[in-house]
Amino acid sequence: MPQGKADRKKAKRKERLKERRQRSARAGQLEKADFLFWEALQNEEQGNLEKALHQMEKAANAHPKNEEYTNEMGRLAHALGRKDIELKALLRLHDMEALDLQGTLSLCSLLTNACRYAQALSLIDDTLRFLPYGRAKHKKVLLKSFQQQKLYCEAMIEMEEKRAAPLPEPDETTPKVVSSERVVQARAAISLPPPEIQVRVEVDPLPLRQALTEGGHSSYEDYELALEGYRIRFSEAFENLICLGQLQEVRSFWYQEETVRKVMKIFRGRALLADEVGLGKTIEALMILKEYILRGMVKSALILVPSPLVSQWTEELATKFRLHFFSTEETAFRSGETSFWNQPYVLASINTAKSPKNFPLVTQREWDLVIVDEAHHLKNRNTLNWKIVNSLKKRFLLLLTATPVENNLMELHNLVTLLKPGQLKTATEFKRQFMTSGDPTDPRNREALKALLGEIMVRNTRALAKIGIPPRFAQTVKVESPDSEKALYATISSLVRTINKADGAARRLLLKNLLEEAGSSPRAVALSLSRIL
Repeated sequence: MPQGKADRKKAKRKERLKERRQRSARAGQLEKADFLFWEALQNEEQGNLEKALHQMEKAANAHPKNEEYTNEMGRLAHALGRKDIELKALLRLHDMEALDLQGTLSLCSLLTNACRYAQALSLIDDTLRFLPYGRAKHKKVLLKSFQQQKLYCEAMIEMEEKRAAPLPEPDETTPKVVSSERVVQARAAISLPPPEIQVRVEVDPLPLRQALTEGGHSSYEDYELALEGYRIRFSEAFENLICLGQLQEVRSFWYQEETVRKVMKIFRGRALLADEVGLGKTIEALMILKEYILRGMVKSALILVPSPLVSQWTEELATKFRLHFFSTEETAFRSGETSFWNQPYVLASINTAKSPKNFPLVTQREWDLVIVDEAHHLKNRNTLNWKIVNSLKKRFLLLLTATPVENNLMELHNLVTLLKPGQLKTATEFKRQFMTSGDPTDPRNREALKALLGEIMVRNTRALAKIGIPPRFAQTVKVESPDSEKALYATISSLVRTINKADGAARRLLLKNLLEEAGSSPRAVALSLSRIL
């Protein structure tokens, strides 16, 4: 074999061996990065954020093109205030073209804080070229923020250039001090908004006391002015509930009143009321409704309940809270008048509201407050129940259920999304961070999940409320069935076996119901058999 050909074969073998070694090394490096990533997540779950960040940084360095590792490194660095590592993560994400506009704005701010004004300005200019023509949430706010950052960077670059330039010989026309007015203006442009000024209006009771004791009289205009002063004072302060004096045959408990204050003052009228059964979620919701109405903050309301509960809610509203709601059981609705849905206060069954005829009528107008009873029926976001509540134009929203989770934690995610989208992050992120693989009802990161839910959900328990309920004693009583019922059950069982052999898979639910009804009473099974026949 010629020497040149042998050398080429030898070189190719060396190249293949080198590539094989490199692939093996890369595979080992990726495996190590994956191990470090999951170790970091585990340490974060245990509360050891410093160690989690150290491991996540190692994982991101071992696999620098992995967007998920870099994202997590930036998130942990932000949580710990490590701006240097956060900047490193954002720069890497920018190189991957994986940064959204909000992330780009954060990157510009970090570059500015690091005095890398030229780099920040270049990034801002690139963003401003396409931002006016693209689509983005809060586009105007983002555009203004980028423009303010640009103004600040330009001012700082100009100031640095002036410092670096040689000073001219002083003369009468040269100012002795270089003005930094532009820098001051730029700083003001990107500074945080001024702190909110707390305003408290107090009414002096002395004139009222003097008027009552001395018998003085005031004009009608003074009377209206005094009332307006009280309305202004109490409209946004919820420590004193003004609805309590107008309730009839209702004894409100302390935990119910605290729930009302919390929902109105902290949750801003959007909450999941998940008290245990029997603690009065309906009373809490209607107290919130009454309080908002008396304060003039609610002038229209929609209550959606299961069909069997419409009459019960109508009675509760009228007898206990002196509120009249137009309900879907009234003649005005049954007559087919579309103006029914334009009434200020409407009580409807959710099945009626979501029908093809009524869906557009309910969702086209605006409601100040929407209340949904038995809200666990909204657990699936693919159902019309979820879609109609999500489509409603509402300012305040109350969801009532004693069982926010039945079969899967995603049910809870769907309910909270109706109240505050993004509170539990996206569905994918929620599953990754809070759901245990193989058991959809067992949450991970319980404390973090509890903290997030504490911003949107109230769940009072009997132990907290200290309501003493008598002990429950279960007792089994055996009753001998007569011969006729035994014969009926045997016949039904034979029928079930026959149908099961012929078409059991398709009729499993029907056969199960037949056997249950046969064991319940002859009348129950007779109705089902008559429908089948």
